[in-house]
Amino acid sequence: LARGLDALARARPSLEQVAVSGEASPRAAARAAKCLSEGAHRFALASGAGIERLLDRASALPVRIDALQELLARVAVEVDLPVPRLEPLGGLAACERLPSVRFAPLDWETLWRNLFANAMAAGRARVPKPVRLGLSAETRRDGATGEARLVLVLADDLPGALSAEELRSRPAERGWGVIAEILRNNDAAFDVTPPPARGFTKGIGLDLPAIESTP
Repeated sequence: LARGLDALARARPSLEQVAVSGEASPRAAARAAKCLSEGAHRFALASGAGIERLLDRASALPVRIDALQELLARVAVEVDLPVPRLEPLGGLAACERLPSVRFAPLDWETLWRNLFANAMAAGRARVPKPVRLGLSAETRRDGATGEARLVLVLADDLPGALSAEELRSRPAERGWGVIAEILRNNDAAFDVTPPPARGFTKGIGLDLPAIESTP
């Protein structure tokens, strides 16, 4: 859009020259036509699907297990608990090419900070042994809208059953109110799921809007 506006600005002197003289000066007309053509081309690229693709690229966040592991380590230091290893499961373990997610970057970090802090706090009784954490990923398509989605499941090996209703009823200061609000604001949702691999007892499933790669 900025380049299209710049092309229009460059066309203005030649257009004014033609308008003032009342005659189509070949040189001025050619300059104006060239700039206007460039502007039209720029605006065409930035309209409709082009704008949508541009916004998708700007809001795309890749799901990187190494980046999440680094964040997990920082959170563990902040809460003074042993650093767990975040084990890759499912598509992450198979190194499959996963779509990026459409998520506000600051919300993304806040979401995982709360998830990690909650899991480690729940396993505090096991110190110095850290809680075992795993992360699985799988793609799906929304049955109603056809939208691409990415489902991430954060699994742990902590004892005790858990339900989505229990999590939603927990006060905001426990972190779940923050998590639920962040997910709502980013067109995402969570649920309690069965463990995605042996050795884990349960999982927190995050259903996130995904951005399909374009050729």
